[in-house]
Amino acid sequence: MLNDEQLDEIAERVAARLGGSSGEPLTKLEAARALKVSVRTIERRIEAGVIVPVPHLGVVRIPAGEIERLRSGARQPSK
Repeated sequence: MLNDEQLDEIAERVAARLGGSSGEPLTKLEAARALKVSVRTIERRIEAGVIVPVPHLGVVRIPAGEIERLRSGARQPSK
């Protein structure tokens, strides 16, 4: 059985690969700061499917690649 630290490390690696970036996944607050929007805006974009988060053991993490995609102006998640 894996401990919490090991599970966190695995989740971060999965998030980085899914995000197409070597950056660590961001919290909603970190993503909001990076995009200069509110946390609620991040939550709305997640609900609308504009941002695709990675489940992180009960905590939502947003791949760094998602932030890069949104900064570039892309509106739809990459598949």
